[in-house]
Amino acid sequence: MVKNIIAKITSVFMIAFLLFSVIISLYFIIEEHNHDCSGEDCPVCQMIQMTEENLKTLDSSLLVYAVIILMFKSIIKTADNFKALVLDNSLIGEKVRINI
Repeated sequence: MVKNIIAKITSVFMIAFLLFSVIISLYFIIEEHNHDCSGEDCPVCQMIQMTEENLKTLDSSLLVYAVIILMFKSIIKTADNFKALVLDNSLIGEKVRINI
């Protein structure tokens, strides 16, 4: 029970941090889009390129994680249904009382 609550709190913090980093990255790109470029080795342009690549990577990895999570949820649900059908069909599972 406590592990479940800790896992939920951790996931909320991770989602909040992820959302915060995406918002800050987008804000940086918007603010520095029309900067005074100093040429080919402009550090601001390099930072914008790195930020864009990170957002693209994040976008594709979130899609993969979402598919994996949905697959695991469906597998767990199927396993629970199988368990309910097969294991609970005994006299004990049906809570049958036998009087002798």
